[in-house]
Amino acid sequence: MTAAIETRSNRWRRLGAEGFWIALGQAAVVAGSLVLVRVLTGAMAPADYGRLALGLTIAGLANQMVTGSISNALSRFWSIADERGDRDSYMAAAKRAMAIAFLAIITLACGLLLFLRLAGFAEWTPIAIAALALALSSGLNAALNGIQTAARQRKVVAFHSAADAWLKIGLALLFLRVFGIGGDRAIWGYALSATLVSLSQIIFLRRLLMRRAAQPAAAHAVSQTPRQWINDFWTYAWPFMGWGLFTWLQTSSDRWALQVFAGPTEVGKYAVLYQLGFAPLTTASGLLVTLLTPIMFQKAGDASDANRIAQVYDATARIARAMLGLTVAATVAFLLLHDWIFAMFTSGQFRTSSHLMPLMAAAAGLQACHHVLGIRISSLLKTRSLLVPQILSAISFAALNTAGAYLAGLTGLMAALCLASALYAGWMWALSHALKPHELKRTHPTIGSTECAS
Repeated sequence: MTAAIETRSNRWRRLGAEGFWIALGQAAVVAGSLVLVRVLTGAMAPADYGRLALGLTIAGLANQMVTGSISNALSRFWSIADERGDRDSYMAAAKRAMAIAFLAIITLACGLLLFLRLAGFAEWTPIAIAALALALSSGLNAALNGIQTAARQRKVVAFHSAADAWLKIGLALLFLRVFGIGGDRAIWGYALSATLVSLSQIIFLRRLLMRRAAQPAAAHAVSQTPRQWINDFWTYAWPFMGWGLFTWLQTSSDRWALQVFAGPTEVGKYAVLYQLGFAPLTTASGLLVTLLTPIMFQKAGDASDANRIAQVYDATARIARAMLGLTVAATVAFLLLHDWIFAMFTSGQFRTSSHLMPLMAAAAGLQACHHVLGIRISSLLKTRSLLVPQILSAISFAALNTAGAYLAGLTGLMAALCLASALYAGWMWALSHALKPHELKRTHPTIGSTECAS
């Protein structure tokens, strides 16, 4: 009995320590993003800020379709490789996978630049080139960060997340002052920040691998060839790639719809609204998800044990309910404080849209619930089942965002974003419930949350 109590106490102490570092890192990221908004809105007009936001969506396309999918696979399979003592083969495969991803991004970028030239949009070429550099650097950073997160290296992740958030500020401002005002200049600052952080990430990852290599191998260690690991990565990642374009439409259609129907000035105002109203709540939810994901992946293992999967379902249900409560609280807070928030963190040109912050908070919270529920399906290794729902949800987002921007500009877009987010969260809940193994519904109706602390 005493041993069980001590074990449980140690688990909670470990979770508390991990939660502290995650919270510290996320707090630094939030603070950095708020300062970044203040600095850039003071240096750039809304139209220039809008072009910056559009340029970032180009980098986002490469990340959604290529590097983001690989990063998800590397994160998911780290715990399996570590448990088997097969880290060297895993890392060899990871390097090959990232090399292929970089080649794919460069190929896509060449096609985009050719299209811009032939279609008469040559003025977008500087932003597209800067976005390519950002896609490569941020993709590498995301992959390294994913491995460190899966390994539960909370201090390392917190340090690099904070470093990137604050380096962006200085480097973006430096590029704007040296090379002149423009969205592409700020993006180059972002890319350089991600590059420097990635170099530091590599050093820390090597130290991690050396420490793990010194540990004795498990008796049941199983080795795979790099080719076999790559096959596992591909099996897990290809559904993410399949819906990558559609997910990009979901996350970027808002800005491009405003660009088409209202112009870059409205895009700039929306980008600030997004950073102040959407990003803080998703960052807070990201704290919970970042803490939960590697724990759930370790708990699920290779998804062959029904009891372990039941614990994953119970934990994610509790976190989703907590996210709904946080969403309500944030919506009320922004309803009361939106004028003060915009006065503190933006220049006067951007403040006319502050009253829309509560809608942005509601949309952010609903999407955060979706991500929490998505951990269930990733833990089951059934990412293929997400393909059709993700594509249809993304199309719904794009259609509603376009209709909202066309009918009522920025206000219409915000109403459409809330509606789409509600449909998105509801769909993921239904899908995760449908995929729950039938034997769990009979033998594990509920599992105590304390059993999930590992």
